Amino acid sequence: MKYDIQVNPYNPVEYLACCGVLEILARFDSEAASWWELDAQPRCWLESLIDEASLLRCLTQTLKDWNAWQSSTNQTRETEAQNGESEEEPLDEADDANGGEEGNEGILLSPSFYLNDRAVTLRLDWWYETLTSQRKIKEKSAWKMYAGQQTAEKITRDMTGEAAKLLQQHRVESISTLLKLSAGMTGRFGFDPRSSRNALDTGFSANDLNLPIATYPFAEMLAGIAAQYFFPQRTRQGGGITSARGWVKDDAFLYGLWQTPLPVRLARLAATGVAIRQDTLVPLRAGRAKRDKYSNFKMALATIWPKPNSSKRPRQ
Repeated sequence: MKYDIQVNPYNPVEYLACCGVLEILARFDSEAASWWELDAQPRCWLESLIDEASLLRCLTQTLKDWNAWQSSTNQTRETEAQNGESEEEPLDEADDANGGEEGNEGILLSPSFYLNDRAVTLRLDWWYETLTSQRKIKEKSAWKMYAGQQTAEKITRDMTGEAAKLLQQHRVESISTLLKLSAGMTGRFGFDPRSSRNALDTGFSANDLNLPIATYPFAEMLAGIAAQYFFPQRTRQGGGITSARGWVKDDAFLYGLWQTPLPVRLARLAATGVAIRQDTLVPLRAGRAKRDKYSNFKMALATIWPKPNSSKRPRQ
């Protein structure tokens, strides 16, 4: 059966969310395929033995339930508490000099999805390259655009809570509708340009004032899954400028829309402009707006694929 997700692929979070949906779907149907259509109403098509209603239930069941994410940080803290160990660890000199600007990060988030009496657990740690012994980020990945005391665990926990409230307030019958649900929040990952407030534009900083901003929790959580599996980090090669596939420099993310049906293995490659003919792909480039320690994606613009001998070619 075939169904579509109506989104704007020029918005990086909507594009990534569709990639995240495909990643989850493929874990239950390895023959599932997807492709992009760019007409008056752009959309991502899915073709699978699994119908949309079943996939939607699978997604919402996990995305609204923090307990389904099995944070390794929580597991570690519970073990320490049971053993009578302190949850607080001393900062090293580098951390102390940094003033504790980065919050303690969990090593792993493990969301479990359930469909047709099967369970699939994903492993997410896209926000860092390496950690200190105090579970603070020593080297962050290109995807980490939040800062301060925000952590992937805290943001996800807050988003699952808001997601549960949204599902109580709205009747959701399609994945398209799910991705459009928003709630006022004070923390987010930075994947979504719609949820940014630039102090230069507004005259004040919403982050500094702790003001809630319209945030799309389902889209952001699914985007994190795509960051992990479609554009994985820790792939830096000698002389590379970034560790994550798709990033052509520190503030530019290049991704592709494939217009022929592809299974997830080929879709992951097509998203970075390889594996199939490039003339069948539509390349888009999203910049990153930076403000103090925070940053977020801008809306993408049409671009061209770098030439094979270009020093800016995305590292694979």
